[in-house]
Amino acid sequence: MSTERSVARKHHYVPQCYLRGFVRHPEKPRLAVLDMARRKMFETSPENVAAERDFHAINVEGHPPDALEQAFSKFEGELAPAISRIVDAQSLTNDIDLNCVLNFIALLVVKNPRKRAQLIDFQADLWRKIAQVVTSDRKIWETTIKHAQAAGELRDISPVSYQAVRDFVTRGAYDVHVPTTKNLALELAAHDTVLRTLADRKWTLFRAPRESVGFITSDHPVCLMWSDPPRGALMPPGHGLAGTHLLFPLHKRLALLGSFEDTARTHDLSADGVARVNGAVIHHAHKQVYGQSLDFYYQLSASGKAKQGRNLLLDRFTLHTRGRPR
Repeated sequence: MSTERSVARKHHYVPQCYLRGFVRHPEKPRLAVLDMARRKMFETSPENVAAERDFHAINVEGHPPDALEQAFSKFEGELAPAISRIVDAQSLTNDIDLNCVLNFIALLVVKNPRKRAQLIDFQADLWRKIAQVVTSDRKIWETTIKHAQAAGELRDISPVSYQAVRDFVTRGAYDVHVPTTKNLALELAAHDTVLRTLADRKWTLFRAPRESVGFITSDHPVCLMWSDPPRGALMPPGHGLAGTHLLFPLHKRLALLGSFEDTARTHDLSADGVARVNGAVIHHAHKQVYGQSLDFYYQLSASGKAKQGRNLLLDRFTLHTRGRPR
């Protein structure tokens, strides 16, 4: 009998152990899903959302393609009980559990489809500009080729004339492929930097009323926002900037708010407060929003009214902002 395991190909960028905190019945975990990109509502298992094929796949000699996915699974084995203990205690006083959650938030910040797409676009644009510079002059091209050959590169590539390469680059009729391994290396290199900013924030624990449906989450649950937007601010807030809040729904009953200026505390929200938190989660979602049911309430603007989740796809304000760049 073969003992060789199969390689995992379905990789969750938002882990199932976290999403299960937003289901109605833990023994039969199902999520109510609002897909704002496709304008659909449906119910499904956490296994079927916030996942992409080979999202964590690597191509590193001596390691299986899913080695990083397996490492994340091991971390999730520590994350799930840490979240459970915070939920049971209704408190952030356990520093070890809070540190585990902050590491989790940092991973979500650096490693998600929206960030991946931005990173790929940036690298592709950079390499196109480099190609333009390298082929702008024959001497630059020839010097570049000599350096590459001296470094042991280009051994398996047939010689191509400078003019042919220059014409090819000038036409621009090509795509730049960035390997997933490269993207993951860049993403994870930023993890510790983000984590340090999270550790410097003071964290408030928001508790939803027992009678409410509670908080929702999304496929992009980290909500970074200005606490008081600077006049004329055009750039989005940064993780290390003062005057910013980081909101994160931890569980259907709990949410975190991190600030550099406030003090750490625990705060019981009203139903309206929960609706405002859910509105922020919706604003920062990539494509999908998840909750235990469609009966949750959300409020999208300070002057707006709280509405039920089942009305979200009909909300003209939401549909208007879906196409706006973030």
